Amino acid sequence: MSDFQARINKLVDEFVAQVTALARQAAMDTLTSALGSAAAARRKGLEPTATRPAVAAAAARRP
Repeated sequence: MSDFQARINKLVDEFVAQVTALARQAAMDTLTSALGSAAAARRKGLEPTATRPAVAAAAARRP
């Protein structure tokens, strides 16, 4: 492999690693926001509206 091709491959690999890290961080931020909101609502005695169907469905599946 030529030096040029090796340099291109290295740049592409670094770019992919950076995009992957950014996407992973964005996903973690989204999860933290969603779970943080749900936890805060539970502490106040309220359930977030979005979780009610999921909780009901999970309870219905239990024997």
